[in-house]
Amino acid sequence: MSDTAFFEQIEQNIASLINEKKLRLAHDRCLNALKNFPTEKRFLKLKEKIESLAEEENEKYIDEQIAKGKDLIDKEKFADAIKTLNPLLKLTKNTGRIEKLIIKSQELYKAKTKAQIEEFTRKEKQRLDTLMAKEPDRLLDELFYLENENQGNQIVLKITAEYRSKFIAKKIKEKSTLLNSNKYDDIDHFISQLKTIDQHDLQIAELEKTIKLRRHSAQVDQQKEHIYESQKQLVTLMQLKKYDKAIKVAEEILSVDSGNAQVQKILKKANSAFFKQTKSESINAILKNQSSLLQEYEKNKQNFLKI
Repeated sequence: MSDTAFFEQIEQNIASLINEKKLRLAHDRCLNALKNFPTEKRFLKLKEKIESLAEEENEKYIDEQIAKGKDLIDKEKFADAIKTLNPLLKLTKNTGRIEKLIIKSQELYKAKTKAQIEEFTRKEKQRLDTLMAKEPDRLLDELFYLENENQGNQIVLKITAEYRSKFIAKKIKEKSTLLNSNKYDDIDHFISQLKTIDQHDLQIAELEKTIKLRRHSAQVDQQKEHIYESQKQLVTLMQLKKYDKAIKVAEEILSVDSGNAQVQKILKKANSAFFKQTKSESINAILKNQSSLLQEYEKNKQNFLKI
């Protein structure tokens, strides 16, 4: 077979593939022929024709997909539109109109999503407000159900956190009489119950802080009152010369108020007076005992041993 007949055969085969719309295969066959016969013009022309047809087909496909994307946007199927349009960016260098449609779809999708979230939030809050007003005991169960049915949904978690906080505020208001009293054991029990609702709620932390400060203030007041009464007793004991008891009371006061200069001064006086008192009493006891012994000796000399 002559070169001309051989080339014509290859050309016909490639042309047949073109007619069958098998452009990729036709292009591969053409490149293979050019690899072997790089100067053969008929193959160069076929290559140009195939690439031109491929570009036309590509543009046609892009136009069809863009039309499909626009239709999806009109139907508010924005996510599907984005999925349809995104792959087209790799098929052409002229991406301007495709990018505009993708941006439009994204903005409309965000706006629609935002509107849906706002509507969902409005309806749920309305429902939960009604529940809190009419059936507050059911509220916590409903919040648990909402979270369980929408696990990981940040919108739902935000709503449930808000209404737990509202429920805690309602309970705190209802117990205002207790919280303003000095029934601290009952108050501690109430706070423990609140923590089972949400242990991280800031209202509970603030309430605990307030109660702690008030309790401390009450204890300080009680301590001051105790010291004041003890000091009065201390003065009385000193006046009655009951120095041993005065020392004990003074030491008790200083155990809780170590810097009390007045009591320190009285304690020093009490110790000194007590020492003198016990010394005097000891001497008197010895003298009294000696006198008794002399009297007894005069009466019963025979009972005493001489050394």
